[in-house]
This record gives sequence, C-alpha cells and structure tokens, in this order.
Amino acid sequence: MSADTPNLSPGIYENWHSWRRVEHGNECIRSLSAELDRLGVGRPFIVTTRSLRAEGRILDKVRAALGVPVIGEFWETVPHTPRDVVLAAAGAVRDADPDCIVSFGGSTVIDTAKGATLAVACNMTSADDFEAFKGKNHVQSALPSVPLPHIALPTTLSGAEYSRDIGITDPVVRKKDVFRFDAITPQSVLLDPSLTLATPQRLWASTGVKVMSDAIEQL
Repeated sequence: MSADTPNLSPGIYENWHSWRRVEHGNECIRSLSAELDRLGVGRPFIVTTRSLRAEGRILDKVRAALGVPVIGEFWETVPHTPRDVVLAAAGAVRDADPDCIVSFGGSTVIDTAKGATLAVACNMTSADDFEAFKGKNHVQSALPSVPLPHIALPTTLSGAEYSRDIGITDPVVRKKDVFRFDAITPQSVLLDPSLTLATPQRLWASTGVKVMSDAIEQL
C-alpha cells in the first residue's frame, strides 16, 4: 500500500435509503451475534448456495459468528430466482419458524432470501400468488404481515443487499418480474472480505462490471 492510498479502516454506515445499517471491514463478521441482539432475534435461518455449503469452512465461520444455533438452512438457490425456488425457500422458512433470515452469498441468494420473506409475509403458496404483488407500485404498500428481519452477508459485488427490489423469474413466460417493497430490504449488511475467499475470480469481476454498468446507467 502506497503512502497515497486512503486508509480503508473498518467502519459503519447507518440510515441511508431503506437499509438500516452497513458494517464493513475485515472480520466484521464477528459483529454478527451483536446484530442479532440489536434486532432482538435469536432463531436464525440461513439462505446460501450449494457451493458455499460444499466448501464448508466459511459457512462454518458464519454459523459460529451467530453465537446461537441455526434452526434451518436453504441452499437450493438458482440464478435469476425462479418463483418455484422462492416458494421452496419460503416453505423451508415456515417449517423452521425462525425469527430472522441470514443470507450468505451473492445477488441470487440475497434475492431468494428477500423473496422468501415476502412470500411468508404475504402467505404465498403457489406461483399464481405472485401476480398480485409484482410491479413497481408497491414501495410504500403495507404487507399483510411484517417480514422477518434480514441480515445480508454478501460474497459478490452485485449490490442486491442495498435494494428494496427483488427480481423473480416467472418460468412459464420466461420473464423476470420486479417486486418492490421497502420492508423487505435487509436491515443489516456486513461487508467482510474474509467471506469472499471462496468467490470465483470470474464471478467477482463480472459482478463488479455489472454494478459499475448499473451505476453509469442510473447517472
């Protein structure tokens, strides 16, 4: 590191847009247990990927950082977040009866977790149930029940952890619909580089290019 390189020390951002708190820095995963306490929860359910479950070591690190037993896990996430996968995740959440969701992965995992919280809050049990909630006109709409708190542990640069939007694919018409609710944005985000050690370089680079492209498009 040169003398001109800024010191990117661990830190915290709070209350910007719809997420509540973002902590960043190496090994900030150690704050996970404190985040559960801050949110007043203690029965976490993890949403992740098959590959992170197979790698095991980093997922074990997440489990240990929770400080309480994990009461359920879902790892059958699929890119582009199909409706049936969201319903399967929601079913697993209902069966486990947690009081919070912890997503550990990239945008697919985070969107699946957001989708599961939406499906549970809206009592969705079939693919047709999504129809009443799709579109971009429900930002401030009240949901039938309060969604479970969501803590996001990102492993890519996609940025889904900051968004109130969920892209969920209707496999029948092969189209991704947008669902937008402030209430399903993660309440807490921990940006820990140690959690990205199993992320393939190609995926890391491609998500970085995409988020830069998104930023340019917004500008």
